[in-house]
Amino acid sequence: MIIPAKELGYNVEGNIEAGRGRADLILHHKSDQNLHGIILEFKTITTPSAVEKIKTDDDLQQLATTALHQIGNLDYLARFQGKCRKAFLFGVAVLKKFVYVAGNEVTL
Repeated sequence: MIIPAKELGYNVEGNIEAGRGRADLILHHKSDQNLHGIILEFKTITTPSAVEKIKTDDDLQQLATTALHQIGNLDYLARFQGKCRKAFLFGVAVLKKFVYVAGNEVTL
């Protein structure tokens, strides 16, 4: 995903300061503000104690939703000031081979 995005004219930034935190992955077009920006926030479950807390698919979906809310709560959208007019936001929860995504589109 990263290499094709760069070839299409997007800046790709990882673990970058944004708002009141550090966003996992941010993409925005270098010159066209009419193209959407993208923010991805990942929650990866790796420790045995964290794995034990995920008992159902709903638990994993809730973790993806928590990641999505973190984007808004920590104002990661501040990174897009003057760079784009709309953005796709994704919270991604990963447990082994299971991946859940919560998403939203916002106008800036």
